[in-house]
Amino acid sequence: MDPEKPETNESLSRLQSELLRQLIRRKKRLLIPMILLFAVFSFGLPLFVSLYPRQMSRPAPWIQVPWGWLYAFAQIFLTWLWGWMYWNSAKTFDRLAEEIRQRGKI
Repeated sequence: MDPEKPETNESLSRLQSELLRQLIRRKKRLLIPMILLFAVFSFGLPLFVSLYPRQMSRPAPWIQVPWGWLYAFAQIFLTWLWGWMYWNSAKTFDRLAEEIRQRGKI
């Protein structure tokens, strides 16, 4: 291989596939736990209300709002938090995807 010659198609495609694997790995590392936590937390409210109605209707000692309402409001805040976390991570994903695209144009 000529040292002055730019990267060959083979080495470029190998680099692209490694960058793509890295992108997919990062996305999975973020999305899989986030989806699992979201599903468990989302299905928790109807389950807790149906299985423990008396406890969920009792007011919390420090705020005098029922536990069911606190759980429901927590879902709103956590949804916003998870959305913000994904939005922040998507910036990194977009940069990596753009790098893969740019290397493909060479």
